[in-house]
Amino acid sequence: MGLHRQGGANKLDDRESLQDSNAILMREDPGHPNEPIKDDSVEAKALVEVEKCIERERP
Repeated sequence: MGLHRQGGANKLDDRESLQDSNAILMREDPGHPNEPIKDDSVEAKALVEVEKCIERERP
């Protein structure tokens, strides 16, 4: 499944190039139009932050 920039058809061959852009990853599969691709690293970072907040709130 390829990647493209929202609002255009520019295909990206390298995910690293996305780190320096404001592109939103979207699926090309017509069965899931405009559904963002899940980024596990963002979810993992958010989970770590939530865990840190919980630890700070404990007596």
